[in-house]
Amino acid sequence: MLNPAIDPNYYIQNENYKNSLNEYNKNILSNFYNNYSLKNNLNNNLNNLNVLNNNSNNNLNFNSNVNSIDKINNNLTNNYFSNNNLTNNYFSNNNLKNVNDGNNTKDELLKLNEDEYQLKKLNYNTEGNWYCKDDICSSYYHSYYFWDTTVEIPNKDGKNITYITDICRQTDTTLVNSSCNYVNCTENSQCLSNNCFNNYCTFNEASPIDHCELCSSLTNNSYPLHYEMRCGLPNGYECKNNNECSSNQCLSDDTHKEIRTVSKKELLKSKYEGGTDSSYYCKNDTCVYTDFNYKDHLIVFPKENGGSIKYITDTCTYDKIKSNECKGEKCMEDSQCLSNKCIDNYCAFNDDETPVVRCDKIYQKTTWYCTGGKSYVHCGKPYGNTCKTGEECSSNSCYDQVCSTGSYDGPTDSDNLGCVIFSAVIGMGLLILGIIIGIYLCCYCCYKKFPNHRKLIIVAVIIFTIILIIYVLFVVIGLIKN
Repeated sequence: MLNPAIDPNYYIQNENYKNSLNEYNKNILSNFYNNYSLKNNLNNNLNNLNVLNNNSNNNLNFNSNVNSIDKINNNLTNNYFSNNNLTNNYFSNNNLKNVNDGNNTKDELLKLNEDEYQLKKLNYNTEGNWYCKDDICSSYYHSYYFWDTTVEIPNKDGKNITYITDICRQTDTTLVNSSCNYVNCTENSQCLSNNCFNNYCTFNEASPIDHCELCSSLTNNSYPLHYEMRCGLPNGYECKNNNECSSNQCLSDDTHKEIRTVSKKELLKSKYEGGTDSSYYCKNDTCVYTDFNYKDHLIVFPKENGGSIKYITDTCTYDKIKSNECKGEKCMEDSQCLSNKCIDNYCAFNDDETPVVRCDKIYQKTTWYCTGGKSYVHCGKPYGNTCKTGEECSSNSCYDQVCSTGSYDGPTDSDNLGCVIFSAVIGMGLLILGIIIGIYLCCYCCYKKFPNHRKLIIVAVIIFTIILIIYVLFVVIGLIKN
C-alpha cells in the first residue's frame, strides 16, 4: 500500500483521527515487527500513538497532532527508509488525511511516473499491481508463484465490493488445461469483467478490465533499470501490440513464453537441426514447436496482425467421437480446434477442408555399425488419424490403418555398445591378420631355406589359412545379420 500522507487543510475529529492512527499502528506492525532490531523503536512509536488515541477531548489540537506525526514519521524515515522501501515524499509530506487503504485514482498512479525514485521504493508484491474500476484502483498481492484472485474496490458510495479477478476466455471454460481453474462465479456482478459464463469469470469486450502495474526495463539495453507505472489490459487478454498491455508485453498468452516457430520450408531441409525429439504442428507455412510424445493438448500460433491464438490439438475420428472413445480437451465451437471442426464437444479430423499437419523428426537406424544413422523431418497426419500407408503419417508409421506414434526416435545405448564391440572386433581382426601375414612370410622363407621340412611348413600354412577363412566368415555373417 502507499504510505500515509498528511493534509494541513483537512480537519479531522478525534474519533476519525483515532481510527486512522489505529490503522497506522497496524501498518507499522505488519511492515516492521518481524525485524527484531526494529522492535524497540516500534514500541516507542506505538506508545506515542496510544497517547494520542486515548485523548479524551473531542477535538485534538491540530498543530500538536501534526508535530507528533512528524516526529514519528521522521523517526521511521531516518531509521527504516532504505531497508523497508518507505517513500520519503509521502512520509514527510505535510498533508493530513486518513491512512491510505490502497485505493487511488488511475491519474494518481500514473502521476508517480514523475518521480522514478518513488517507483523504485515501492514493494512490487503489495504496491506494484492494481485493478481499476470507474477510475478507482485498488492494489492486490502479486508474486511470481502466487497472486490474489479477488480484489476489493470501493464503489461511488465508498463501500468496498469484492470482485473476482481470475478471468479467462469463454472458450477456455471447458478446458482442463487452462487458466479457468480457480474461483467460480454464479452471477455477472461477481466478476470484475461483469461476465460470468459456465461458472467462470470471462473476458468481456464490452467491459474491458483496466490493470496497472509497476514495470522495469533496461535503459538502452543496459543498466540501470528504468521504472514505470503502466496501465492497460491484464495478462491473458488478446492484444495486438505491447502498448495495449499493462506489462508492455504482447506475447503468447501462456505465461508470456515466446512461441517457437519455424517455416515449413526450413523445417523440411535435410540439415535442419532441432534434436531427435523435435515435433511441430503446422498451419499454412508456419510451424510451432510441440512435445514429441503428444503431452501438449493445446498449442499457440502467432497471428499475422500481432498477438496469438490458442488451438486444441487433441483430435479424434468421427467414429471414435460417436462411440464415446474420444479423450482429451473439449471444445465448444469449430474455431477452438486446430482441425476447425468440433463434434459433440470434441475436435474431429477434417482432412478434406482443414487437415491437421504435424511434422516429426525421425531417426532412421542404418544396417551398418558406427555409421551414425540419419535423421529427417517428415510431415503428415498426426497420431490417431486414418491412413493407408506410413507415408501419410508424420511418424512415417501406419499400423492397422491408423497413424501410430512410431517406436524409434533416436540412437539407443545398444547401438553404442554394438559400435564399441564392432570396433574391437575389427581391431582384433586387423591384428590377427597382420600376424597371419607375418607367419606366411616366415613360412615362405623357411620353405626356401629348409627343403627337408617343406611338408611340415605346408601343413602349418593350411591350418592358418583355414583359421583366417573361418574368422572372415564370422565377421561377414555378423554384419549381414545386423
